[in-house]
Amino acid sequence: GYGFCYLKSYVEKYTSDWKIIIEREPEKLLSYNPDVIGISTVSETYPFVKNLARDLRGKGFKKTLVIGGSHISGFPESISDDFDIGVLGDGEQAFLEILKKVENSEMLNGIKNTIFQGKINERETPHS
Repeated sequence: GYGFCYLKSYVEKYTSDWKIIIEREPEKLLSYNPDVIGISTVSETYPFVKNLARDLRGKGFKKTLVIGGSHISGFPESISDDFDIGVLGDGEQAFLEILKKVENSEMLNGIKNTIFQGKINERETPHS
């Protein structure tokens, strides 16, 4: 979708070291051996996304699993334990920070506009 393409171009603006892949098939996605998987969801698809996350974990994915989208932004307390972190609202800056922390093997705490281990980190409204 449009959101993923925007996120991909935003991240690639800051680095050429990371490869951002947009893929819908879990098995094909896992074949890339990614360090981070990001999933976006609306409320209607959240039950499917929770099952997808559980399935990815069941297939041995132990790296960083990120959720974003309008559902998690509106209902951050609903985040499944299968996700490492949730991105709230416009996610490009938060997602970039997540990628940097993963690359540097740092904890994911303290990133603005996220929910991590049940704690909502400061929400910022982008300036117009």
